[in-house]
Amino acid sequence: MMMDRNLLEQFLTDQALGQLPTETTALLDAYLADHPELASLAEAIQETAALGEQAVKAELPKTLPAFPKERMLEPVRPVIRKGQSRWLSVAASLLIGIGLGSSALLWRSEPVQQKPGQTVFGQVETLSDTSGLQTARAFWSGQTYREQYEQSRRRKQQQPKTEMKKQIEQFKKRGLL
Repeated sequence: MMMDRNLLEQFLTDQALGQLPTETTALLDAYLADHPELASLAEAIQETAALGEQAVKAELPKTLPAFPKERMLEPVRPVIRKGQSRWLSVAASLLIGIGLGSSALLWRSEPVQQKPGQTVFGQVETLSDTSGLQTARAFWSGQTYREQYEQSRRRKQQQPKTEMKKQIEQFKKRGLL
């Protein structure tokens, strides 16, 4: 009769680690003598256990240095030098000013008017018919962006009035007003 494979592996592992009682070891040896085909399994488990013991007993090649507790408690020194911080703050202020100024000009300025005989750079000519309008509008410019913003603002301002009128008409139809 064959022993369960998992149970046999547990017995062999316990024997390889020296955890198996002597009576059980004698019975296991007798069982392995009756079943020579299991000798390779017993040898593999024995080798694995020996390698595990060697790994546990092996010394580390280097010892770890002590934790630098004193160095961790020291205050952190700033990375930016004192002379650099002044120039960085000036540069940041200039960038903020340029950004705010350009956005203010974009929203508050009137479109560029071309006088006869004067050339204006940066304008996109649009076609007179509406079929080419979509392709000409594909190029981004401040003027088209402002026009789109103003159109959406006008639509939002008109919506409440039209919705209110629709609701009043519905109330009148129902006879509520």
